[in-house]
Amino acid sequence: MDPLTSISLVANIAAFIDFGFKIVAAAREVKGSTTGTTATNVNAETLAISFQAIAANVKQTHLTGDSTPDEIRLIKLVDECQRLSEELLRLLGSLKVKKLGSRRHVLGIALRNFIKKSQRDELEARLDRCRNQLQLEIFQRTNDKSLERLKAIAETGEYQANELAVIKGSLKSLQSTTTTTKLDSTSLQGLNTLLKLCGQAFESAALSRLLASIGFEKMSDRLENIADAHATTFNWLLDDSDAVDPKATLGDPKSLEAQEWLRYTEVQDAYRKRSRDSLTLWLSEGYGIFHIFGKPGSGKSTLLKHLLKHPTAHELLQTWAGNKSLVKSSFFFWKGGSDGQKTLSGLYRSLLCSVFKQCPELVSLIAPSHWQLCLQGGNVELTDSEARSTFLDLIGRDEVFTHRKFVLIIDGLDEFEGDDTGLVRTLLDWTRLRPDGIKICVSSRELPLFQERFSSYPKLRLHEVTSLDIMDYVKSTLEQNEDLSATIDHNLTLRLGQRIIAKAEGVFLWVSLVLRIVERGLLQEDHPKDLEAKIDGLPTELEELFKVIFKGIELESHPIDRRRAMIILSLCLTRTKHYLSDLPLYQLSFLDEYEADYNFILRIPGPTEEKDDKERLRRCRKQVNGRCRGLVSVTASSSPNPEAVMPPTRRAEFVTITHRSLLEFFSRTEVRTVIELQTQGFNAIQFTCRSFVAQQVTEPDASLVQEVHLYTDLTALFKMTWRTGTMSTPAVTQILLDLEIIPFLLSPVKVPDQKRYRSGDYAWPFLWRRGCTSHRLVTAYDNRTVADLIIFLALEYGVPELLAPHGALEAGLLAQTAQSLGPQFLLIRAFLNLMEMPKYDRDGFDHLKYDRLLKCVAMCLRDGASPNIAIAADWKQPEISPEKDSMMETPATLWEILIWSSLCGWDDLDAAPFKGRQRLSSILPIWVLFLAYGADIEFELKFEPHHSVVVYQDAISVIGLFGEEKKDLFTPLFIPRTENVVVDMASKQDGLLSFSDVVGLLFPDEFPKLLPLINREAKKAAPDKTRVFDILKSFGLDLEQWSPPPPAPNLVLFPEIKGLSISKVFLRNMYPCYVDDPERGMVVYSHYGIELRDPNNPELKWASLID
Repeated sequence: MDPLTSISLVANIAAFIDFGFKIVAAAREVKGSTTGTTATNVNAETLAISFQAIAANVKQTHLTGDSTPDEIRLIKLVDECQRLSEELLRLLGSLKVKKLGSRRHVLGIALRNFIKKSQRDELEARLDRCRNQLQLEIFQRTNDKSLERLKAIAETGEYQANELAVIKGSLKSLQSTTTTTKLDSTSLQGLNTLLKLCGQAFESAALSRLLASIGFEKMSDRLENIADAHATTFNWLLDDSDAVDPKATLGDPKSLEAQEWLRYTEVQDAYRKRSRDSLTLWLSEGYGIFHIFGKPGSGKSTLLKHLLKHPTAHELLQTWAGNKSLVKSSFFFWKGGSDGQKTLSGLYRSLLCSVFKQCPELVSLIAPSHWQLCLQGGNVELTDSEARSTFLDLIGRDEVFTHRKFVLIIDGLDEFEGDDTGLVRTLLDWTRLRPDGIKICVSSRELPLFQERFSSYPKLRLHEVTSLDIMDYVKSTLEQNEDLSATIDHNLTLRLGQRIIAKAEGVFLWVSLVLRIVERGLLQEDHPKDLEAKIDGLPTELEELFKVIFKGIELESHPIDRRRAMIILSLCLTRTKHYLSDLPLYQLSFLDEYEADYNFILRIPGPTEEKDDKERLRRCRKQVNGRCRGLVSVTASSSPNPEAVMPPTRRAEFVTITHRSLLEFFSRTEVRTVIELQTQGFNAIQFTCRSFVAQQVTEPDASLVQEVHLYTDLTALFKMTWRTGTMSTPAVTQILLDLEIIPFLLSPVKVPDQKRYRSGDYAWPFLWRRGCTSHRLVTAYDNRTVADLIIFLALEYGVPELLAPHGALEAGLLAQTAQSLGPQFLLIRAFLNLMEMPKYDRDGFDHLKYDRLLKCVAMCLRDGASPNIAIAADWKQPEISPEKDSMMETPATLWEILIWSSLCGWDDLDAAPFKGRQRLSSILPIWVLFLAYGADIEFELKFEPHHSVVVYQDAISVIGLFGEEKKDLFTPLFIPRTENVVVDMASKQDGLLSFSDVVGLLFPDEFPKLLPLINREAKKAAPDKTRVFDILKSFGLDLEQWSPPPPAPNLVLFPEIKGLSISKVFLRNMYPCYVDDPERGMVVYSHYGIELRDPNNPELKWASLID
């Protein structure tokens, strides 16, 4: 029994026992009652009936042979309470008056009540024993892992899919029992402790939901991927006592080199002192902007990360904040990252998440409507404009700054993609709006715009003051290298360090790259003079240094080293270009085996031990550093998990391009040409797949493999296959055959306890806001296998080869798993993935992916799936909501969702704006396929010029009526009362448009070809397979000669839609939704109706809408 369920049980038992005593006591009240049933009895009867259902459910679910003694004891208490509830109900029934106002019946009941005194006494005694047992259970719940789990949720906000509903139910029961007088003070205190923690956990989970809606993918990746400063680097900027003593870096203090170094450091000390004084003064007293600038690779991002995390920096900032709370938020722009990582909208979202996470008490003040939705268990969505307005509202409120001060750390202004002038103006506006409440530390390259606009603020030119840091880095790097310990001495490192400092001009990246050359020379036992000459001969500009290092790789004497280095560069660049996860070092370690034998995975002996893994990684790490000469780096995992169940040696290190400035160098045509020439014959897709498989084959314990890792690696594989243009049937078939080698394909995958949604969960559209929005479909946690996950991804990216396997693939486990899932479930997943296709990605509309997903849909229909089946297909108990099992009581079918999506506007307008009254159509082929395979054409559009929704009286209401029952599945569309060919047509037909009318309006050019399918369905005639085949063939949808036309523009029936259109099932079972209408205010949609509410008074709003 999970800990939270046991808490829920105890809470319900406490409520039941409390009311049980009231039932017995209330029996005495019947003497003066004309009905024989008091108000207390009625409430108790309701509770007893409710408890019976709870007890039965718990008993059925949790009474297993593996139950612990504590669980058995609790279940026995449940059993006794269940028996008591039945007897209490019988007692109530015997006391009820059958005829209202009958004195005779009342007297008779009084007599029976007297006779049943002994029964009441016995019930009271049994309740008393249950109460005593309950007090033990309360003590147990407040002293075991139940409390730990609640505390963990309260602290992190991370919870499993079913936990939120359990906590919410416990809250309700606990709130009704914490004032009871039937328990001792210790038990009451325990219940209050549980109540408090349940409340904290529930609010923390709600906050987690809100933060997830505000944030964006990879929001913190840039910060996490920045290497931490070297042990002593930059410490001197905050405290001179932490500065490296120049004398500590000396070898022989009387040597000429040492004396020169000491004179040099005296001059440097003056620069460093001025810089330290300037920075520490700003941190502790200053205001406005502090500008850190310097050359590329000089360590600006590393310094800002250092300031963000260093305790001394925090102490100085707290001095500035005084007795107010200090709120630190950061954002690291990155031009090579996702849209959110390089735009203003990403900045707003990241800062909001940071502030709300540190100051959750501000959420209800700044985002009351979103907060209330999250408290009801819902998922909210913030548009970019809403994120901006919410942040501006935050910094515009005086009460926010009454007890708080904010410091913002923003890195890489030159990495921002947009109007640089507008960005600078925005940051300055924030500090001018709150001169005593907000200050910002920014960094950038030395660009004239930033230099000029920040000229009046304190600043730090970083590359001028890092010489001592560079020397310390050089010495520690060389002297701590195990391979060099016998050949290096203090005097030599001092001489080499001085040479490097003279050439580096403060650029750490230059130093890092040159040290690789020096290390290589030392390993070859180069003479010190030769090493100095090599350093002197290197260019000082990074771009020129990149050329020298790359040329060295190109001219590498051994062809194996040269080729392997180029392959590693190619793999890293491909992943960066297509925004994939970094290359795992463990998978890269199979490169030598792959190059020697492409089929090496067939000869892997099996699981390996951890010591073998460590040796493999040590060797690969050394090869990467040696072959690539610093152009790529081995980095630690960006999100290490101390509780990770996968062996840390396998997931702890990744290989990536060393610095973002290298991406510009590698983008040069001549550089790419060299890499392509040197890697001819290398199949990157095949290696990625087979190295992933090799990692699984060597896995020592398959039960510990985490789903998130599998999903990340498989996603990289499928995406790389797409983006590199190699998505052909032979290539895909080979990938699937390679994946068949994984030895634990049918084993369940492990999911971290805190996961709310799982990788590969798919979406059900429930809300249209001129664009389709989705809710996650969550499947059962305990039985998803590796094969399931592969199939989910195959259906996300469109792999029809899996649905019509040939040869060896046909007999494989993947094909068998797909077959066992059935065509209906596969259709649902393929269709819902296809629903997302009209949304543009950074590379535009993906025609290949669309074509393959469409083919998957066609195959599923051919194999017996139906478009008329509801979305909640019964596969391993899928739930529409993590908290609500009854979500899909009367759900829409795939076909009904398609119709309504087509009318509401399928495209995401933020990404793919309409061109006039046209949009990119990718829906016609789906309509053709669904109609060809029996879609129900019973559908009407009903136009109501005069409707009851007062909020939209200036609009026409449009309602969809589905099926013979005329089901009204969605809230109305509201369209302006303007000239509209659709409205004019409906007005001539009593406000109704038939299915044929709608098809003719949506697809006027194709309507004649669709008419035979429509007429067949209208007559309920048996399908003429030859005729259907000919129609499919005319649209290029014949599976034997597949050639669907590319998406083309088509008419938008309702280009302007006011408000929302929402699934009514969603509203009945989940929570209200709202839209901030600029003309009206906050319009709330709920099962009560559509109402206009005051956004400044959310308490009133939610009190009237939510139970």
